[in-house]
Order: sequence, then structure tokens, then C-alpha cells
Amino acid sequence: MGNKGLKAGKASAEPLTMNGAEQDRDAQAPDVLSLAKAVSCHLKGDSEAALKELDEAVRNGGSAEVHAGRAQLLVELKQYREAFQSFAKVLEYRPRDPRTCLNLGLCLQNLARHAEALEYFQKALETRPEWLEPRLSIGVSLLHLKKYPEAISAFEDCLTSHADCEAAWFGKAVALQLLWRFDEARSAYEQILRQNPAAEESLLNMISLGLQQKDYDLLRKCSQQLLEAHPNHPVALEGLAAAAFASGNADAAQTFCVKLTQLAPNVFDHWYNLGVAYQRQGNVNDAVQAYIRARNIRPDVAHSYVQLGGLYQEIGDLGNARDSFEQAIAHAPDRVDLKYQLAWIIEQQGDLENAERLYSEIGDSNPDLEDAQFRLGYLKLRRDDFRGASEAFQSCLQKRPDWREAELNLAMSYWKLTQYSAAQEELQKLLEREPNSVDALRGLAAIALDRDDTAKALQYHLRLQQLGDRTAEVLYNTALLSQKSGKMEDAVSLYRAALSEKPDFPEALLNLGHALKELGREEEARSCWIPAISAKPELAAGYFQQS
Repeated sequence: MGNKGLKAGKASAEPLTMNGAEQDRDAQAPDVLSLAKAVSCHLKGDSEAALKELDEAVRNGGSAEVHAGRAQLLVELKQYREAFQSFAKVLEYRPRDPRTCLNLGLCLQNLARHAEALEYFQKALETRPEWLEPRLSIGVSLLHLKKYPEAISAFEDCLTSHADCEAAWFGKAVALQLLWRFDEARSAYEQILRQNPAAEESLLNMISLGLQQKDYDLLRKCSQQLLEAHPNHPVALEGLAAAAFASGNADAAQTFCVKLTQLAPNVFDHWYNLGVAYQRQGNVNDAVQAYIRARNIRPDVAHSYVQLGGLYQEIGDLGNARDSFEQAIAHAPDRVDLKYQLAWIIEQQGDLENAERLYSEIGDSNPDLEDAQFRLGYLKLRRDDFRGASEAFQSCLQKRPDWREAELNLAMSYWKLTQYSAAQEELQKLLEREPNSVDALRGLAAIALDRDDTAKALQYHLRLQQLGDRTAEVLYNTALLSQKSGKMEDAVSLYRAALSEKPDFPEALLNLGHALKELGREEEARSCWIPAISAKPELAAGYFQQS
């Protein structure tokens, strides 16, 4: 869930109005008439008309009272730059007037000119040291200037004389939170909430604090408190959803996210998080629909495309998965992980040429991403580009020297290139590191068979059996090698073992017959040949050419 950020402290929402007692005693009659007309317009709710009356009075000279009234109207209209100019005019009439200095500072504060604002607040305080408002405003300016320790001192100065001042406690809490002094900040917010349990900004910042500290009990408690004080508050619902996600309660998260989509149906985050909730519930169809809504709201954001791609891949819809990841990459072209995922999907679709092209692009632009090099090598191996495959697997091993799968595939590439010594060297390295590696022994056995090295091939096959690899194929190969070595009894035993693992193995039956014949057991041999030829007629070829 999104962190809405800290709510900064503030001393007063707007510059203060002038006190009647401070009205300019020398105001001339035209000013009095203009003021009367302006007040009448303002009372009727027409601030623009009131401002026009005072503008006219200013053009005719204008008293301090006219300038002050005009400044206040400009503040109401949020025209702070012009308001500052009018308050500055008032200050010409009343040099160092504390209220005017305060108002000038507040205008500058609204214009984000905090260093200049600070100077006016300090001038106001010099004239009236006991006044709370400029002290609070000094603290707020220091907050905005990121002078957090000084801001804390300013707010504590306020609390010395006004121990229950909510604004001072709030400003101090914000400064502590920004300094990551979370326990102290929490204590300050709790002080406010004891006085005012519905204090919205304090609850919002406590929710932020819970997220920062991953304190989901605090997050849940403050979100619930905010929701009770301000029903349907979106941040409260977001906080409750985040707490539910953190505790693994997808059902509760879904409930809060549904509420958020109902309250604000055009917010991307609400639909995206609802999609996450449905996905965690295993509700794929609703998750897809939620992510589609998120995508339609913010088609420029990659996240929803990524989630959609993953879900489509999960349900086997590779076409939509591919489209989604292509869209994700269009909006996040630097995401290498997305390109890799797309390449994997394309490979699963059987579009090996495009998959290979994409793996190659990934590897060229990200040479440290060895997984892409591995997949590239694997695809080259599949289409018999053994030299290209060997180069890809060599690159993998430069990054990860002990990568057994890359070693095995590199050995296979060398073998297919008839580079037998290089293949054996790779497999021997693996065997030295893993003496009981069945994969390495199988590779060495295959190379020995290919090179017609009967003795080594038999040695490797016997070792495989010792390690528990008694598949029909291993037993069959061992039988053939034993037969070739003249060990007929061993061959017969091994052929029978292979047939017990795989009864439908006509080649084993045929060669069992030959071994039995060598032992002079021709009747048994015939009993093997007949079902072997019946199961696989092509095995009869050459029968009549035997001597």
C-alpha cells in the first residue's frame, strides 16, 4: 500500500486578521466609506467585490487599515504574493508591529519562502516574547528548512509555557519522525491522541510510522481509530489493507480493497491492490479483471501488465502472457527481468528463433546475466549449433565456474563436436568435485561408448549401478559391454535385469538370445528371439546372414 507521507506541522492556517483595537486612528473619511462598502460586500459573501472597493481606496492613497483589509481578502483568495505586498505596506505605517510581522511570515510560508518567513516570525517574537503563534511558526519554518533538531527545540519552547498545545506536540512529533527517532515521535503523537482521539493528522502520521517500522499492530490500531473518527477515510482503509496483507489475511485485504474501489473507482492503486488480494486468494479470474481495470486507468504503468502476464502464464494462456510482457517492456524498457520472462514464454510457445534472438540481446546488453546465456546455449544445443552452444556455456562458466548444468551441457557440446578430450575434461572436473555424480558418469560412459573404449565404458556403467542407477538403459548397456568383453553369464543376468525394469524392451530380448546362444542354450535363445521380432519386426534384418 502507498505511504501517503508525513503531514507537516503548521501554526496557523492563514494570516491573522487585524484586531479592531489596532485600527488606524487616522483613517480618513474616504477610507472609512471604502471599508464600509468592502465589509458589506464581504458579509454578503462577495470577496471579489470587497477587494475592488479596497483596490480603489489604495489607488487613492489608502490607510494602514485599508491595506490590512486588502491583505486579508487576498489571503482568503490565496493570492499570497499580493497579500505580502499589502502587509508590507501596513508595516510602513506600523514599523515592527508583531501581528503584521507574523502575517508577513505566514504569507511567505505559503509561498514556500521559509528562510525569509523565519526572519519575520523572529521579529514578531522580539516584540512580544510571550506570544505563542510566532514560536509555533518558527518551528514550522525550521521543519520546512529541514533543521529538525532546531525545530524540536522551538516546539519544546512552546510546550514550556503551553504544555497542552496540540500544534506544538504535533510539530515536535513530525520532526522526531523525520529524524527516525520513532519511539519518541510515537510518544508525542500518543500525547496528542490522549487529548484528541480523532486528531486526523496525528493518526495519519502514526499510520505512516507503522508502515515505516513495519509495526502492523500499530498500523491496524491507528487505521481503525481513524476509520471510527472519519468513516470511509481512504488512508485508514489502505492502512487496514496493508496490515491484512502483512498478516497473510488475503480475505480481509480483499474486503478493504473492494471498499476502496467503490469509494474511488478511478484510482490505479486500489484496483492493483485488489488484484493482489484476489491473486493471493487463488482467485485468478477476478485478479485478472482487477489488473485489467488498473491497466485501463494507468496504461503507462508496467506493474499491471507484469501481473497479468504472470497470471496468464500460470493458466497456460501463453498468447496473452506474451502480449502482456511485451506491453510491460514497452513501458519499462530497462527491466531486464521482464525481457527474460518474455523470452522464457516465447521459448515455451515453441518460437525458438525469437526466443534465441531475445536471449542473445539480453546477454549482449547484460553480460553479467548468466541465466540468459545458459538459455541461449540450451536453445543452440537444441538446434544442433554445437559451436554456438559451447561458446554460450563457456561464458556461463566464466561467471560461475562451478555451475554443474553448464559444465554438463558444455561437455555435451564438445562431444557433439567430436572434441572428446575437451568433453572428458569438463566431466572429470565435475566428477572430482562430486565423486558420486551420476550425470558426469553417464556423460563419460557415453563418450567411452562413442569412442569404442569398451573397458572404460564398462567401468563407468558398473559404477553407475553401484550408485543405484539401475535403469533399464544402464543395465542394457552394461550387458552389451559385458557381452562384448566375453562375460556371457554377466550379460545374461544384466539383460534379464533390464527386462525386469522394462518388459517391453525388444532389443534386450534379442541380445539376451544372442548371449544365451553363445552359452550353447539355443532353445532359450529362440524363446527370446521370437517375441523380440514379433514386437519389433525390423530386428529380423540380418538373421539369415548369420553364420
